[in-house]
Amino acid sequence: MYLLMPMILAAGSSALTIVREKEQRTLEPILATPIGDVQLLWAKLFAVLGAPVLVTWATGLLGLLVTVVASRLLIDVVIGPTGGNLVALFVLGPVLAGGAGLAGIGVSMRLTDSQAANQFVGLVIVPVALVVVALFGRPAMTSPLVGLAEAVAGVGVCALLFRRALGRLRREDLLTRWR
Repeated sequence: MYLLMPMILAAGSSALTIVREKEQRTLEPILATPIGDVQLLWAKLFAVLGAPVLVTWATGLLGLLVTVVASRLLIDVVIGPTGGNLVALFVLGPVLAGGAGLAGIGVSMRLTDSQAANQFVGLVIVPVALVVVALFGRPAMTSPLVGLAEAVAGVGVCALLFRRALGRLRREDLLTRWR
């Protein structure tokens, strides 16, 4: 669940990053600033990832604390996370959220309606996130090295998604294709 949570939250909020600004007509002033495309995309990505990653870490730490205290009080044995659990929570989760966020930003650039962007994310990106977590979650939990290797591979996929989104970020098209 702690791998799925940041992906779904990041994908949902990223679907609105550009399309909502198109609808509210606030995109033109942003695109008129001297900021470059790379900086704009990084800013959008960090804005999308901040809250989901922090919420996931906070709930993960709270769950860890409750588990440790409850296991100590109820069965007099401390049950804590494995190294794989910690790597998955603190390293792999944010990387997977970055991939989902970049995919959502790509959707947001192509669509002109926020409802359509949300529906597309719900119908395509969220099921893909479920498959990704099912494939990579269990191996990451078994070994910290496996989790780190998966995170490195995920960073590579994120780099490809970033490059693809950057190639699709055409300021003129974003401003002229409204509805």
